[in-house]
Amino acid sequence: MFSSILGHLDAIGSSFTVLLTTQYYIVAGELPVFVFW
Repeated sequence: MFSSILGHLDAIGSSFTVLLTTQYYIVAGELPVFVFW
């Protein structure tokens, strides 16, 4: 029971980390464009 809840939270956490990392790379990729524009 507890391990299944922990696994569910881990899945949410990993997907959230991927989402956050992707958003960070998008922002980091667009930042030089705004600076040099």
